Amino acid sequence: MLHQRMKEGDPLPRRPNQPASSPIPSPISSTPGPRLFRQSVVLLEEPWAFSTKRDPAPHKTRADASQAVRINNEARIASLRFLQPRESLDDVVMNTVLAMLVNRDDRFEVVDTFMLDYVSRDAEIPDWFRQYHQVLRGRPNVLIPWCYGAHWVLFWYTSSGQITYYDSIPGYIPLATAEHVINRYLDTALGPETPRAPMALADGPVQNNNFDCGLFVLRYVDALTSSRVASPVLPSVEEHELRSHYRAVFLSASRE
Repeated sequence: MLHQRMKEGDPLPRRPNQPASSPIPSPISSTPGPRLFRQSVVLLEEPWAFSTKRDPAPHKTRADASQAVRINNEARIASLRFLQPRESLDDVVMNTVLAMLVNRDDRFEVVDTFMLDYVSRDAEIPDWFRQYHQVLRGRPNVLIPWCYGAHWVLFWYTSSGQITYYDSIPGYIPLATAEHVINRYLDTALGPETPRAPMALADGPVQNNNFDCGLFVLRYVDALTSSRVASPVLPSVEEHELRSHYRAVFLSASRE
């Protein structure tokens, strides 16, 4: 059944490009490390790298700030395989489709998928991290995707302080862990003075397998950002329809 819940501890597939011997990282790890599973064909540009010693150029716009990872068509072609049945989505697919969806509604912003890694892994926070987020201060709606090991979830933060948490496998990530991570992220990215209420759980559709979590995050964002779209088309939660729909969105990015 669609709403059958997976139990905490059920195995999830490895994150794309994560070595078989690499354990799923703890969400609050004392040992920072790079994102091992990022596609090698993504053009990693400073100031993203942990080892960078150069200060980034000032970001003037949100578009400038979102170019810490530049995704080219070669990367998109390589990532098409993650839209095949029973595959988990990688960062290239997630960042590309999320940007396409959010660009339809100027009330929303979305951060790149690796941003929560800095706070969830206790990594050293680089100067450009706060600079990246300056353009988000006071924005009415900020969408924050996070990959916990191999499981994608979504946080929705509003300027009034509301935090809504979307998880298509309810309970797989301990709620205390999710709330700790998002509050630490907000403290670091936007400042401890930012308003916030206790995290609320979204009542959204859930998956009945262990590989569709990224698709469900895309669908959550699709629903949130479609109110200004004429005749929006929201796919059903059936896997084949989700994959077909977001594959088309993903491919459309290459034509723009």
